[in-house]
Amino acid sequence: MLLSLCLSAQSGIFQLSFKVKTTNNGDGFPALLDNKNWNSRTALEIDLLSNSNYGKTLTSGNRKGWSFFIQKNGAWAWNIGDGKKRLDYLPTAKQRINDGEWHELEMVFVWEQEIVRLYFDKKEVAIYNFGALDLDPQWIEKNIKPSLNSQVKVKALKSSYKWAPSFNIKDSQDTLNILNWNIWHGGRHNGIEEGIAQTIQIIQEKQADVIFLQETYGSGPIIADSLGMNFFLISSNLSILSKFPFVELYSPWDDFRFGGAVLQTGPDQYIAVFDTWLNYLPDTDKQMKEGFGYWEIQEQEIRVRGREALDMMKSFKNLGLICPVLIAGDFNSGSHLDWTLENAGVFGGYFLPWPASKTLAREGFTDSFRARYPEVRKNLGFTWSPRFKDGLQYRIDYIYHDPYWQTLEAGVEGYEQKDWPSDHAMTWAKVVLQKPIKP
Repeated sequence: MLLSLCLSAQSGIFQLSFKVKTTNNGDGFPALLDNKNWNSRTALEIDLLSNSNYGKTLTSGNRKGWSFFIQKNGAWAWNIGDGKKRLDYLPTAKQRINDGEWHELEMVFVWEQEIVRLYFDKKEVAIYNFGALDLDPQWIEKNIKPSLNSQVKVKALKSSYKWAPSFNIKDSQDTLNILNWNIWHGGRHNGIEEGIAQTIQIIQEKQADVIFLQETYGSGPIIADSLGMNFFLISSNLSILSKFPFVELYSPWDDFRFGGAVLQTGPDQYIAVFDTWLNYLPDTDKQMKEGFGYWEIQEQEIRVRGREALDMMKSFKNLGLICPVLIAGDFNSGSHLDWTLENAGVFGGYFLPWPASKTLAREGFTDSFRARYPEVRKNLGFTWSPRFKDGLQYRIDYIYHDPYWQTLEAGVEGYEQKDWPSDHAMTWAKVVLQKPIKP
């Protein structure tokens, strides 16, 4: 077995790349290259593939350090842990490495941005925000060792290049199909494999250019790889999938609730996309059933989701971005455009100036669905909940855009469908760029 590494340290960057050749069947998830005690077999299998923890806890996955390893589907995989928390990248068999051929794997830590970029055969396949982990560059770069398995060979790349992201976009695209969906615990409630497959099929039918997911929980890499899209994991909750490359990455506030990126959509054209999830409490349905008055509901709403929306937008504005922006996500709150006095009969007699949606509107953002369907009673657009029709039914998932965009089409899918895999309907929009901006 040959082992050598291509490492470069420049301005807070740690790069590791290697080649692997193997016919190992992936039994026991054997390590290819790591710097921790990866061996765990049954416990690891239960944790990685079960529904109980959604790939967030237990055994060697949590141990301090990182590992490249083989899955049972023949694909490579990657894990990092800080001793308490961890991240996993588990692609599909499209990234199989146990075919007896040489394959190149690479990870690049960009410490200032708190991200790691992962590459398979020179193609970037995922970007992970590791801000939630307590990582130390000193122990990330130490104790690196190859697999002792005789079926695995590891060798160096004979290269001394300095890493830098490179993107080659030849044509500009001004019209985008946008999809936004809370997939509910990784889309696994209709079965771990069956639910994810159903989720992928539904997303694939929409042919989206940019996808915002909430409650990603371990399923994001499978979904992105199946769709052939670039993948950015903001947190265990939030992720963005894109057909365009990720140029800059951001988690300016609470990354469980908000994060985003700049995408390159043309030779000199860039857009910013942000994903969000606001607190699921207070429970508006419960408040209404218990007879809370207008002011009681409004006071609690301002204190929690209203405050979160203000903090989110403050952190966004502090970035000082000058490109067209899309913000989408699960706001867990209604829209002031829907809950008007005129439409109070639709919502149990209540009319509420929801502070989160008002904050977005005040900052110049347009609700794409209401831009397309301004008459509320003619198209309610409910997204909560396809699976719990005995509760409050209303619209809580949105795709917002700034004035540089115009909504061409918009819709909601899944609210009326049986056996829908999520407790949220999916929202989508077709938007066109009105005034491209160069950086």
